[in-house]
Amino acid sequence: MTELALHHPAHSPLDGDWEYALRIPHSPLGPGIVRAHVRAVLTRYQVSSGVLDNAQLVASELVTNSLSCTRDSVAVRLMRTDGRLRLSVWDSNPYPPPRPPGPSRGRMTRAGAGSGSPGRAPTTGGTAS
Repeated sequence: MTELALHHPAHSPLDGDWEYALRIPHSPLGPGIVRAHVRAVLTRYQVSSGVLDNAQLVASELVTNSLSCTRDSVAVRLMRTDGRLRLSVWDSNPYPPPRPPGPSRGRMTRAGAGSGSPGRAPTTGGTAS
């Protein structure tokens, strides 16, 4: 789960809570589809370009990791609640991916790096990041 702070002018009509969910099939197109989904939602809610870019990167990395660990579909949830943006990714694999030996090769060293409350959480039938 990843949380990013959102900043809107006081009393903006965009200040309400909302939630969007997307389930993608196991496909190499998945990360690109999720990036487009995140961009569409966050652009509509007028988030800053920094939050938009970070959310797209985190979503893409988490989906790529999930797709590498399962043959099933992956679910993504993007929600705003209490002034925070939360991004969650679920897959059906109950185990975290193995860490490669040596320095990290990816842009993120752990799920949600740089976020307020990162991590993986076991769920019924899978794992959420």
